[in-house]
Amino acid sequence: MAQAQTHEHDEYASPSALDVIISLLAAITVAGVVWATGVGVVAGINFAGEYLQIYPPANELIANAIQTAFTLGPILAAIPAAWFTYRYVVKLS
Repeated sequence: MAQAQTHEHDEYASPSALDVIISLLAAITVAGVVWATGVGVVAGINFAGEYLQIYPPANELIANAIQTAFTLGPILAAIPAAWFTYRYVVKLS
């Protein structure tokens, strides 16, 4: 009797170098798109505020907090997008 050979995929095997490079490139691409979208949203909010003549509050602390949020928002959105994309693409390989 011939034995059937089964190839079980080891879920915890480390991916090859090419898989890692492809996953990193995909993660960088998705993170760039998410970051650019966030920057576009912030630019749109700034444009709408100027068009509607809505200006930052006179309080310097609040104005700085808003500016910091506008700067960090797209960056903080891109980081988890990159991580989840990397994990997803590595699982595909």
